[in-house]
Amino acid sequence: GFDGAVSYKDGEVALVAALRAAAPNGVDKYFDNTGGVSTEAVLKAMNNGARIALCGVISGYNSGEMGLSNYQVRGSQGRARCAR
Repeated sequence: GFDGAVSYKDGEVALVAALRAAAPNGVDKYFDNTGGVSTEAVLKAMNNGARIALCGVISGYNSGEMGLSNYQVRGSQGRARCAR
């Protein structure tokens, strides 16, 4: 099941607000197969110790832009740890 749904089509600012409304206590788990604006927004709403399953970054397959800037930022702030 799921607790809520949000749309990425309104841009990152609106998506972050929708995520925080849908998950007011933060995000604990995220399955990522898109990358891009969706992932950047979710990373801003992640809890400490949250878990992320990385499957792909389809948003960058055609553009060639595969970078996800917040992965390093989140790790350096200690907000999300890699599951082992």
